[in-house]
Amino acid sequence: MKMRLIALAGALLFLLFSSGALAAPVTENLHSTGFDASGNALAGGGTDASWTVQCPTYYGNSNWYAAVVIAPGDAGWFSGYAANTASSTPPFSGSSWVSTTANSSVQGYAMTYQMTFSLAAFSLSTVTISGNWVVADGGSLYINGNLLGSMSSAWGSRTAFTLTNTSFLNQGLNTVTLAVTQSDNAYDAANFQGAVTGVLLPEPSAVLLLATLPVALLIRRRSGVIA
Repeated sequence: MKMRLIALAGALLFLLFSSGALAAPVTENLHSTGFDASGNALAGGGTDASWTVQCPTYYGNSNWYAAVVIAPGDAGWFSGYAANTASSTPPFSGSSWVSTTANSSVQGYAMTYQMTFSLAAFSLSTVTISGNWVVADGGSLYINGNLLGSMSSAWGSRTAFTLTNTSFLNQGLNTVTLAVTQSDNAYDAANFQGAVTGVLLPEPSAVLLLATLPVALLIRRRSGVIA
């Protein structure tokens, strides 16, 4: 009987951890550009809570600074940009353009944008990352140094992407990079909208409950509760 109980708990643990066996995939925002930490869409001039930018030609050093949202009416806004779509309802809906400054069209060149996110809560083998992106004037999108796509002179429209190759991903922290490599030192900026879909790992309390189930059942059996 003891071995049967252990085998039962083992089978339940397998089901708990197997892909999608006891849980449906969930979708969460992937730190799209243009938001504060609570998911509220920022107005032009606001500092993005998740994205940083490195641009020695603007800052005069190689440090990373909070990216700044640019919107229609700002001196740094270009009429040819794809429209900002960031909305606070629901939180983190859409995205907005970000750059080094909203107050000037001269924002530097050869700039790099980065954002980190964690997949610690997900079963990594079930994860898919998708969304869209655009940079001005042109550049490339990377996740953990892996190239996902490049564009040139296409700032008026967003490019969709989907990542299903989980070998590109880490169970813990991951880094999205937008590298602006095509520039005329005017209206250079980036825009990213993303989401992660996957099965969440079980809560530790659920694992502990199943792990102790054979012992609990065995104790009850010896006390005469279970025939």
